[in-house]
Amino acid sequence: VLPDGTIDYTVALWEHMHRGVTAENNAYPLLASATREMAKAPPSAADELPKDKRRNPDLGDNVQDWVRFHPWKASDYPLMAAWIKKDEPALTLAEVASRKTRMCPPKPAPGTVQWKDSPPVIDFVTPLSARAMERLELGDQQAAMNDAETMQRLASLMAGSDTSLGFFITNQFESSIFRVALIGARTGNITQKRQWLAFVLSLPEDSMPPTDMDTAWRFERLNEVMEILRGNAQ
Repeated sequence: VLPDGTIDYTVALWEHMHRGVTAENNAYPLLASATREMAKAPPSAADELPKDKRRNPDLGDNVQDWVRFHPWKASDYPLMAAWIKKDEPALTLAEVASRKTRMCPPKPAPGTVQWKDSPPVIDFVTPLSARAMERLELGDQQAAMNDAETMQRLASLMAGSDTSLGFFITNQFESSIFRVALIGARTGNITQKRQWLAFVLSLPEDSMPPTDMDTAWRFERLNEVMEILRGNAQ
């Protein structure tokens, strides 16, 4: 209750969200540090691009989507490779944060209209999925799966964070996760194909909005992985 007798709804809502949150299970501080680490990364040619192009540091507007959804080599995209290398410390922090079970910002000051939103977790979609695709090109299936698992855990954190952008960010992760799993299943041996199928089957249903379109999309991606596995077994 504020000094004037009115209810501080912002603090009340935060206290409700903060139930069960501890220093040990809260991903927020680590993710905030990870995003700051990305911001403090050394300058590169990518930083000379206009602000809205910084996530596309090589060629045009489609490079970001290309390296997220296709295997690629550092020799073909040296600026992208350097950008990911630059952000390795931040990605390591994000991986550790993804293993936490809750995400809650610091307590807002009394009388504030809103508290700090979640860290820009969406900034990790491109470097994690692009790194996974580069690792698949190199034949490092386990490292690529580690990146996919990190993305899945971050998506689950966002889905449970009750933020306005939670589902949008989750969808961005999901599209990258399924694409990495599909390429991994196509290029891996029979054991690795089965591992990717098990990974896709383990994805939580509540990490995406419950709409018919999204459900159909998920089943289409699952069927693609299963068809690859069936074809290999024949």
